[in-house]
Amino acid sequence: MGSGLAVGIDLGTTTSLASVCMPDGQPRLLRDAQGHGIIPSVVSILPDGRILVGQRAKERLVLDPENTFFSTKRFIGRDMRQEENSWAATAYPFRIYAGENGVPMVRAHGREYTLTDVAGMILAYLKKVAEQATGLPVPQAVITVPANFNDVQRTTTRQAGERAGFEVLRIINEPTAAALAYGLERRGENERIAVYDFGGGTFDMTILELRGQVYEVLATAGNTLLGGDDFDRRIFDRMAKAFEAQTGLHPRENREFHQRMFLAAERIKCQLSDWLVAGFTERGVEIAGRRVDFQFEMSREQFNEACGDLVDMSFDVCDEALRMADCTLTSIDQVILVGGTTRIPLLRERVTKYFLRPPLDKIQPDTVVSLGAGIHAFSLAGGPKMWPLPAAARAAAEASAGPA
Repeated sequence: MGSGLAVGIDLGTTTSLASVCMPDGQPRLLRDAQGHGIIPSVVSILPDGRILVGQRAKERLVLDPENTFFSTKRFIGRDMRQEENSWAATAYPFRIYAGENGVPMVRAHGREYTLTDVAGMILAYLKKVAEQATGLPVPQAVITVPANFNDVQRTTTRQAGERAGFEVLRIINEPTAAALAYGLERRGENERIAVYDFGGGTFDMTILELRGQVYEVLATAGNTLLGGDDFDRRIFDRMAKAFEAQTGLHPRENREFHQRMFLAAERIKCQLSDWLVAGFTERGVEIAGRRVDFQFEMSREQFNEACGDLVDMSFDVCDEALRMADCTLTSIDQVILVGGTTRIPLLRERVTKYFLRPPLDKIQPDTVVSLGAGIHAFSLAGGPKMWPLPAAARAAAEASAGPA
């Protein structure tokens, strides 16, 4: 292994995170210069070719939606000549099209990029975050992928890591990383673990069998076109209907306002995990030669009504995974939640009812995969020996990384 640290990366559909283990073996989430540990998986290309990643890129979703790319993980390694992929891509304000052999491509300011390039830009940003947070070179990475990613998607993810300048130590399944974060293998027991992973763009259900300290994937099932983004779209659809009812206009007639509404839909979804009512108000919107006001409010009950079927769709996948693993619900010993979507109260209620037990919730569901990947990277890179620093410098690096 080379000198320097190894980082664990959760390369997600809507957000990406990087973690590193400290010399004591405890994983820490790394934060960028603005203090963000959960980095939007958004890339914006400027006219001069400069690349923005993360929160600064997300802020350009309104200003320049045609050259700002998000949720591209949904299409990485896919053949864009297939109808289901080309149809799904029409939901985005930027164009995803088939390059040579169906490779998914995007274009910005006359330049073409593969989605491998876009993923590499996100990973390069996380590499920079890790090096700035620790003050050390970070040449190596463990990168996680959904358990149902095929060989092409895994190879594409590895290539993206290499383009970012990493030696990719291993591509590991997100459910395995989540289980590693909980350290269930340290108990030395034999258990069956259900990992319910509802991310921004995909839903996966994986059954792991733990024997001693070894995890085996018994089965995984997934829906690659079901994720938190779909909840956002349900809210947006209601917002758009309300806007038409109030004004007689459609929000798409003002591109920037249309995108602001979509961002507001995501914000409302998140707020309704804590609040009973959330909303969006904008005054003086210029659209179709008119200036109009718009006000929208949604209760948690209305949200549940609009999105309950999306939650139910996840249990169809769970049923499939259990059948594939030849398991029953009563044979499941632990349930782990992964992904920010699992913060939704309705979802947690139905998960508890479905699995006949409450899920583990000691670790935040949107950081658990990254933390587990950090633990695995630490192990592969030699444990405490990968820290080539005296104790004082180690303490400074740990402080800059911040708590998980």
